[in-house]
Amino acid sequence: MRSTGSMPLITKHTINPRGQNSGKTAAATVAPRLRTPVWARMPLQLDSLPEAMRRRTTRLLTLHEQLKAEASKAEAGGWAAASKLATVEAAAQALPIPPKDSGEAQVAEATSPGTSFDAAYGTMKELCRRGICLSAEPHLASLLRKASTSGHLSSALDLLRTNHLVQAAARLGAHEAGHNGLHVVLVQECQRLRTAEPLLELWGSLYEHGMEPSREAGTAAVQAAVSLRDGSAAMALLSLTSQYSQEPLAATEVPAVLELLQHESPEAAAKLQQLLPRLGLVSIA
Repeated sequence: MRSTGSMPLITKHTINPRGQNSGKTAAATVAPRLRTPVWARMPLQLDSLPEAMRRRTTRLLTLHEQLKAEASKAEAGGWAAASKLATVEAAAQALPIPPKDSGEAQVAEATSPGTSFDAAYGTMKELCRRGICLSAEPHLASLLRKASTSGHLSSALDLLRTNHLVQAAARLGAHEAGHNGLHVVLVQECQRLRTAEPLLELWGSLYEHGMEPSREAGTAAVQAAVSLRDGSAAMALLSLTSQYSQEPLAATEVPAVLELLQHESPEAAAKLQQLLPRLGLVSIA
């Protein structure tokens, strides 16, 4: 076929059920593009976050009104529509609509001295579910200080992860270490409750908890484990903190960890000696 000097016309062909080209040209139907409603568009700048939260609340309230209308229709249907009524009411109740005061009253009650850990944790977790971002100080720090067991500290760390996800969602996925400084509170509470397990949980995923690694934080964690006489935790923390950066975060604590391990388990101490070069730490004879 001779070239006409122009680009060939590309056409779409229909395909029969057997997968063979029928040779017939089919008219390409393109659905019209639907524009996203103004109230549903996401902000392009971080300074428009309040507007994004307002739109989110508007969407939720609109959906809530629709569910209420469905519930009214189902209620008019009598006992035959009782099942649908219960389903619609449950769906309306589960909508994460933010409180009108952005949770200020609930947070104030949760952080008050007389509120138990379980009550404060339940309130803060529900606020996170409704899209309310909690602050490191005083909200989350107050919750950590209310802990009376290692399990409480683990639950508080779980809330830190949830709150960090809420922060990231509000900032269009941008990671921000909004919980920096809380490791100091956690170290204090671990020493008070005589447990190093929450420290291992935190250092296993610092970024997921909204924190950034630092020499001070790593050193404080290792020192806490040594003071608690938990050699295995101290060894694990030394390894974890060294993996966050090319610069060793807790190199000065190596002698203390090795001395503790020598009393607990010479085999573990020998293993740590072999592991030190791989961690970028100085081996000690």
